[in-house]
Amino acid sequence: MARPIDAQRRQELLDGTVDYIIGHGVAGLSLRPLADALGTSDRMLIHHFGSKQELLTQALAASAPRVPLFDTSARLDDTILGIWHAMAEGSQRARVMLTLEVMALAVHDETLRPLALATTTEWLDRVTEALERHPAYSGDPREGATLLVSGLKGFALDLYVTGDTARVESAVRRLARALVDL
Repeated sequence: MARPIDAQRRQELLDGTVDYIIGHGVAGLSLRPLADALGTSDRMLIHHFGSKQELLTQALAASAPRVPLFDTSARLDDTILGIWHAMAEGSQRARVMLTLEVMALAVHDETLRPLALATTTEWLDRVTEALERHPAYSGDPREGATLLVSGLKGFALDLYVTGDTARVESAVRRLARALVDL
């Protein structure tokens, strides 16, 4: 008879896995080093999650960047810059970095593609809804959301790789102004 799953321990392992992958990434993730870092065994991780893929799926879902709510009374370009600052230097930076890694890996790894797609779709849907409600935006909301989400992800990748904050932030400001003018 299989040992029942301890829900509290399972949540602790999931939280620890999220912290681990945010710090180490997912490329080359191996259960043994992860288990060592969590003070458990790879066998216990499988016991609690069924498979490495299921553990990774749940950890990536839990670590996805949070789409901020748009304040429709604020200037649209100020709102965009606020989102950018959270991605570039704020609370979302590590989560966005992990998401970008997963998206890049998903190009060749079919098991990661649904996770990358879900994150992109969530961001697009939330930003589309916000643009539909924002009085300063008069363009096509889905097109604007695509421009903003894809643009910010590209700028984030550029910043994380180059560290050129001034150049990238200048480009983000131009994107924000262009979006208002659409």
